[in-house]
Amino acid sequence: MDSEEHPVYHERRLSTTDVSSLGNTLLQASISARGSAQGEDQCHNVPARNTAGFRPPTEAPTQEDSWPMGPPQEIPAQRHPAVPPRSPTPFGPPPEEATASSHRAATPMPPSPISGRRRRARPPPMPEPPIKCPNWMAVSNFQGRRGDTDKTPPTPRAPAGRSDPKRGRGLLQAMKEADIKVIARTTDLTHDKVGAYQATMIDPWLLDQEVLKDSTAFLARVAVEDTLHNKQPRIQDVGDPEDIVDEVLMRYRVYMGLTLMDDVPGPHFTFVDPLLAINAGGMVRQAMKLVRLFEAAANGERAKVEDQVISNEDVEDQEQEINCGDADSQGAGRQRLKRKDIIVCIPANSEGIKAARWLETQDIKTNLIFVSSLEHASLCIEAGATFITFNLKMLAKCEMEWACAKSGSTQIAKIVDAQCRAAALDTIRIVAAYCHYNKVKTEVLVANTRLCDIQWLGEVKGVVLHDYQTQDAISENGWIRETPPAVCAVARAAKYPTTYVGQKGVKERYVKALPPRPQWLAGRMLFLGLDDIMKSFRELTDHMQALLENGLLKGLSVEELQQMYFPDITNQKAYEAQLEQAENEGHPTYVRNPGARTNHLGYRLYDINWDKPEKPVEQDGRLEADNELMSLSPEEPGGAVRSKLGHAAIDLSSDQTVSSEGETLVADCSRLPGEETDALICW
Repeated sequence: MDSEEHPVYHERRLSTTDVSSLGNTLLQASISARGSAQGEDQCHNVPARNTAGFRPPTEAPTQEDSWPMGPPQEIPAQRHPAVPPRSPTPFGPPPEEATASSHRAATPMPPSPISGRRRRARPPPMPEPPIKCPNWMAVSNFQGRRGDTDKTPPTPRAPAGRSDPKRGRGLLQAMKEADIKVIARTTDLTHDKVGAYQATMIDPWLLDQEVLKDSTAFLARVAVEDTLHNKQPRIQDVGDPEDIVDEVLMRYRVYMGLTLMDDVPGPHFTFVDPLLAINAGGMVRQAMKLVRLFEAAANGERAKVEDQVISNEDVEDQEQEINCGDADSQGAGRQRLKRKDIIVCIPANSEGIKAARWLETQDIKTNLIFVSSLEHASLCIEAGATFITFNLKMLAKCEMEWACAKSGSTQIAKIVDAQCRAAALDTIRIVAAYCHYNKVKTEVLVANTRLCDIQWLGEVKGVVLHDYQTQDAISENGWIRETPPAVCAVARAAKYPTTYVGQKGVKERYVKALPPRPQWLAGRMLFLGLDDIMKSFRELTDHMQALLENGLLKGLSVEELQQMYFPDITNQKAYEAQLEQAENEGHPTYVRNPGARTNHLGYRLYDINWDKPEKPVEQDGRLEADNELMSLSPEEPGGAVRSKLGHAAIDLSSDQTVSSEGETLVADCSRLPGEETDALICW
């Protein structure tokens, strides 16, 4: 196709001159940008970059600098018409007169001395929103969360319509003014803390910790000695809790309770064996026996226990003080203990509620523990319990598990943790207001709580505190808030009295009669609580059983000791026979080891060839053997230590034994290892 027939087509093509001018313009813009960067370096005391083809901005550019590749060569004019130079492209708009607006748009902005080309300023960062403290949580809970600091949070002001708390008034004083009792869950009753308590409480965990301390371990030994003296048990009866171990544990609880009641005049909370939680009859029998032991100790048996304790060398000073005291005052002190001062703690399951209902008819006060909801509390109130106890920490955990189970996800646990603790606090306040409005005799107690939560428990009658919590409550400021109107409305609307226990002629259902959610919470709360105290009680039982075995071994003869290990010997012999047969058949690993106590002295006495010692005989209050021990005689050859065990004098430096009749008995000492010989000497 001929190009002359289409003149428009030729006008839209760029000429070589236009291309060169366009490249020159772009090159000048690049040089300007590099000069701006060098100017920035100079502002920061950085040497200017003098590269090939470029000069520092302080020097005026020359014609050669504008053409790094050399001046353009002259190109002969082509036949195509040239595009006007004002139009950057052949497709641009027609040339117009320059205006002020177009001049401002075309004029480049001067470079910034610090950052080069100017940029739009960024907006200032948004301030972080302040942490909004929930209404149920104290401000002191957030101390240290956003960084370690020594600054204490400001004391929260009283809400509108109430006067500000007194400056310097501690939380303990506020609890006293609100008629909230402080129950001591500790044995560390120092003089500065005794006045803060109005009652005392023991539980399996506390007794398990105290049995290992030197200051209170003597009470466990006294309980073992009194049990051995009163019951005269045999060594075979140690493993039977109904016969001997249960007796020791009950006496230990009684002696610990009497010791605490001497320091804190007020009610004392004891407990029954948690292993009897599914046996109402067993809990009733043990509770009645505990109360009888307390009453007997107050009427005279306690003096005998004190005499045994005072005879110890560690408390000789106390013996003189008590012996020099007034007999009338001692008798008055024992008469202060009454049946109403002993409260028995029982789990709030169906069997426990049944046992508490029966014990209340016998004038024995009960405390139903591990209560979980308003319906559960109303069931305990219907049974006639004197006290009900909420475990705040466990209740919040059960509320969180219910929320997770309802949502079907465990990721919600972190979100609803605070909400569940607030729900647990609301439950306790509703129950306390429920008892207040209906004027029932049951009192609400709270255990395992934080100090910041106490100020929200206005209608509660008692709080269980450890020793360190009591010390903090003395110095920490606070006040007891009033019950919110919403909580009072729920308490007023609740049904009273309830019929969960059942009427005459109707089968009693107890916990099974509760609605689904309260029933689930009650079951979960009882499971967690009983599992916790059962572990501690088993450890306490093991410690007391070890003390009991040591006490029984003191007065045993050799024959009785051997009879004690007769089952171990029978099982070990059967095991050895089966092992030998299995080795002959080629599979010895299938034989189960019975775990016989082969390293005990009673087991070793069966294989010993020495004469057996006789049982010590008690004469004039002292244990004397038929033959006295012979002392070390340095004149004898080898410095042998001679000891008369029974009718034989054993020379441990030789392999012969000379009896009292002059006969020489050969003792094969090579059969006994060194540790067995030491054990035999100790025996």
